[in-house]
Amino acid sequence: MWGGAGRGQSPAVTVELVRASDGMHAWGGQYESRDTALQTIPQAVARAVATVITGALRPVERTALASRPPRDPAAYDRFLRGNYELAQRTPRAVRRAIDQYESAVRLDPGFTPALARVAVGYGLFLDWGWDYPGLSPANVLSRGFDAADRALQRDSASADAWMARGFLLSFRNPRTFEGGSARRPSARTRAE
Repeated sequence: MWGGAGRGQSPAVTVELVRASDGMHAWGGQYESRDTALQTIPQAVARAVATVITGALRPVERTALASRPPRDPAAYDRFLRGNYELAQRTPRAVRRAIDQYESAVRLDPGFTPALARVAVGYGLFLDWGWDYPGLSPANVLSRGFDAADRALQRDSASADAWMARGFLLSFRNPRTFEGGSARRPSARTRAE
């Protein structure tokens, strides 16, 4: 539940945890943020609640909670605009999405989700068989891998980056089993 933050005040959040099975109030507290960037508040609240409930977090848990939002609100705006364009699933819109995501990365070079979405955009060109002006399919694939790999270098735990890389791998040897293990003959085939 959001608390009131008047002009010049920090945002405040009231958090209440209720046991789903019986509706019993398990814990409650108020969290105030000195940071007025709204996109930082949910992660900060999650960290505060997790710390209160479970005590000190293990390093792997801290890392998971530390995935930071972009530093520049304009980068996040570009990311959201890119998401809108990507959802249109037309060649022109996906090119605009790639441009928005790349713009977000220029504004905040550590913004891994935007970089991963660049890779997804290139993958969509390959998946739908669209021509990317001025690029061969091999160059589109190369640009997609470059974006996915850069995202993974920045955050090796990025699900978006791994998903994008896996999507792009499906275009390396399309519709073939090249690189896969040889199929073993079935018992029925051996008996014939």
